[in-house]
This record gives sequence, C-alpha cells and structure tokens, in this order.
Amino acid sequence: MFLVPEACRECIVRDIMVVDQVEYDEAKKVFEQIRISNRQGMAIFAMPFRIGVFLSITGAVASLPLVFDRAAVEWFNDMFVTAEMPPEHDLETVLEVGSAAWAWMEPVLGTVSFYLLCMQFARAQLQNLGLRPYFSWQQDRRADRLVRLYPRYHAIFLRNYSKCDPLADPHELVE
Repeated sequence: MFLVPEACRECIVRDIMVVDQVEYDEAKKVFEQIRISNRQGMAIFAMPFRIGVFLSITGAVASLPLVFDRAAVEWFNDMFVTAEMPPEHDLETVLEVGSAAWAWMEPVLGTVSFYLLCMQFARAQLQNLGLRPYFSWQQDRRADRLVRLYPRYHAIFLRNYSKCDPLADPHELVE
C-alpha cells in the first residue's frame, strides 16, 4: 500500500477539526503534537537496520585485508587461527599472502557468503509475497502506540500516517 504523507496528515487534521470542533489552524497545531509523538522512539526502531548496514560494510572492508594484507593476515593468524604459515619467500606478493590466508579464510567467507545468499533469496521470496515481517511488526507497533496516545481521533487515519512516516529521516510535509 502506498500512502501519501500529506494526504494522511490532511485526513488527521480534518478529523481533529470534527472531533475537537476547532478551526483548521488549531487542528494543525494538534496534528503537530501527533507528528512529534509518532517520531518518539524512531531511532530505536531504526537501530537494527543501522546495525545491519554497519556490520555489512565493516565485514566487506575487513575481508580484503584479512585475505590479502600480510600484516593483517599474520595478526589474525596469531590471534585466532594459529595455523602454520608458509615460508617467508612464499609470502612476497599479495596473491601469495591471499593463497596462504585462503586456507583458513575460505570456510569463513564461504559460509558467510552462502548464508547471505540464502537470506537474500528468502527476503526476495518474502517480498514476492508482499511480506516484510519485522518491518511490518515495527510499523504496526508504532501505529498502535499512536492510536493509544490519541484515542479521540480516527484510528485508520492515525495508523496510515504512522506507517508512511519513514524510520530514518522524517518526511518534510509540504503545505
């Protein structure tokens, strides 16, 4: 379902006018309180997505030196793997270092890659079905909270507005 934030706002403002028996400008002030209430806790709701982005970028950046940089490979081997490293003359180029590191990095990178591939496939199938379980749960929870905070106003209008308000940055409503 595609919702237009300005249309959702207008529905709420009109509902406030009817319920509270106030003029448009006064209803917009009440809506501003609803908008602020809806944004509360948004950083916490967005945190799992931000952590996912951070971890994926960190893993991508760290994987290159952990396979091809001699100092990083030797450090990681000393700290976590303790495998026998090839002689000095077999570690002169980045490809030779990569070949040495690949013996113990391949299972890790291969497993992580296969895991991510399977998760991407599962996500694609969920999207084909029109499902976003975690995100939908978050949206519903946030919308339910807004409806509880403002029970006087029409629940469908409040829910629609809450669902069209993005997690990352608030939508700048156009007059």
